[in-house]
Amino acid sequence: MKKFELVEGITDADYAFKIYGKNLEELFTNAGMAIFSVMVDPKSVSKIIEKEIKLENNTVEKLLFEFLEELVFLKDAESFMLKEIKVKINEFDGKFLLNAKIFGEELNMEKHKIITDVKSVTYHNYKVEKTSKGWEATVVVDV
Repeated sequence: MKKFELVEGITDADYAFKIYGKNLEELFTNAGMAIFSVMVDPKSVSKIIEKEIKLENNTVEKLLFEFLEELVFLKDAESFMLKEIKVKINEFDGKFLLNAKIFGEELNMEKHKIITDVKSVTYHNYKVEKTSKGWEATVVVDV
């Protein structure tokens, strides 16, 4: 199964992705990696720093959006470049609970191969759905 792919024709100035996962954890992991794949060459990033993200929301759609926004925030506020994600999602009492560990390092302009800067996740054509093969999301980011 593909992890993600860039999609042409959805938007002119931004990046659009179709993201896939056999379960929610894989979908969220692939979504985070997709966004960073257009920002920095992942081969140039090392696993030096570990951070934890804990979120909860009533819907999977809102939880994924909030998770991706948090990754972009960490890039902006702490110059964090992502290398790897480990996600756990549980459903409890009508809410989805996310606990993610992310690994990477602080931006180093001499080391990292920067591609572009993602400014935000958008609601343009945003969609998350369960399919016969697992989960699929459409995500557009503003650059």
